[in-house]
Parts: sequence; C-alpha cells; structure tokens
Amino acid sequence: MSRSASQASPLRVGVVGVGRQGAARARHIAEDARLRLVGVADADVSRAEATAAMHSTTPYASTALLLDACDAVCVATPTRDHFLLAEAAAKDGRHVFLEWPATTSVDECERLVRLGEEAGVEIGVAHPLPVAALLASRPHGWRPHLVSLHLPADGLSWPFLLAGALDLSAALAGSADLPRLDAEADRHGALLGTVAATLRFRSGTLAHLLLGDAVEAPRLFVAGQGRRATAHRLDAPLAFDDDAPTRPGTPAPDDGFAGFVTALATGRPAPRSALDALRTMRLAERLLQKLR
Repeated sequence: MSRSASQASPLRVGVVGVGRQGAARARHIAEDARLRLVGVADADVSRAEATAAMHSTTPYASTALLLDACDAVCVATPTRDHFLLAEAAAKDGRHVFLEWPATTSVDECERLVRLGEEAGVEIGVAHPLPVAALLASRPHGWRPHLVSLHLPADGLSWPFLLAGALDLSAALAGSADLPRLDAEADRHGALLGTVAATLRFRSGTLAHLLLGDAVEAPRLFVAGQGRRATAHRLDAPLAFDDDAPTRPGTPAPDDGFAGFVTALATGRPAPRSALDALRTMRLAERLLQKLR
C-alpha cells in the first residue's frame, strides 16, 4: 500500500448499499476525520439521495462512477452481489471492505483472495459478530490453551451463529488448522436447536462451544499461560482475573470496519482479510458436515 501515516489528505471512501448496515458505515466514515465520505450508491436511488443529503456528500447513479472518486469502498449490499462488486473495485485498484458473509460460497471467496493478491489491494471482511474490541484487549503475544464459549441464538441465524463462534475461537487459538472437530446437535425436526462442539486446534488450544436456544446468556472463558479471563459480552474487552493491564488503545465495539480503515489510513495491511474470511467459511462448512 502506498499511503503513509504522514499523508495530510483524508482517505476517500465510498459506500455501496445504504440499507441499515450501509447507512451505519456511511455515518462512521463521515464522522472520522481521517476519512472523507465521497459518495454513496444504491439500487434504490431515493435511499442513496437521502443518505447522501444527510452527510453532505454525493449520491451516485452507478457503482462505476463512485469507484472513480474513491480510494476504498465499503460494500453493504446483499451477499449475492459481493463478489462482482469486489471484483470491479479491485480491478479498478480500489481497496474493499465487505460485510459478512464475504461471498455466497467458499469457491467465490477463494477467487476473491486471489483477486486481491493479483490486484495488490486490501480486501477486508467484517467479523460475523462484533468481537474486534474483545480480540484487541488480549495482551501482546498471549494465547489461551482453553476456550469455553456459550452463545445464545438471540435472533441470529445459524450461519452467523456458527461462523461467529468459529471465527472467535480460531482468532483466540491463533490458528484455523483443526485436526479434530466433534459436534452434536439437538434438533427440532429438521431445524437446529442447540449445538455442542469440541475443537482441537493445531496450536494446542482446545475450544468447547455450546450454541443455540439452550443457552441463556453469552459467556466466554479463556485460560492459558497462567492467566484467565472472562467476558459476558462479545462486543467488550476481556476481563482478566489478575487485573493486569490489557493491550492499550482498546477500540470501541466493532466488527472490524474501524480496524480496516485505520489500517488503510496508516498504510498497514487489513487486520482481517478475505483469507481470514475464507478460513472461517471452511471451518463452518466442516462443522455443518459433522451435523448433517
């Protein structure tokens, strides 16, 4: 990436798709002094115009015109459109941030990884769940040996619930290499009710997951290297039992977008890339196969 922290001009960012999530992204960009919201595009022209007026920016009639005006684009459209929009942006030399899920299939995500490498652009992907603040609160170099995660459905679809639990477990383990995975499900007919899974990562971390309607409240317990920590919310930092200081500069609750634009603004690689998303999608596919 050619940008450096010393550049005075703000990073020019556009948003494609300004439904609920896209509108929140546009607001974030407009409020960040390091960024400039150069415009928005949406299939619903009136919605694009309303969002643009709210932030004194430009509504674009086409994504191609918006790409010409920006350095990076946030794609918040339905998932079926993600790959083609990311492809167009990357081929135009624009960095891309995609909402979760990154693509409709593992095959598309593999193509997306290659596309980013060939085009020399950053392709960032949101976490399935807003765990960026929790992950950022870990002390530098610390990796737990044991992870216990209880996560209720709370209105989440099973694809998000499973992917979110696997994404967080792999991030804490520092690995997506999983030699052993065991899982069972309690079902309501053909529908999943509760899922219990045990994951043994190549890094040595053992993770126990309990997900679904048998879980009343979220709880995360992690232990390793003489330290233990808990969390009763996934969008907040870990609480360590020894009260030792965690990593400074813990961000506000976030699913990865803030970290992505910070990386671009300071010339660093995206903290969560399409490759990370691909690993999570492969893990989710493997877990679903166990449950069939």
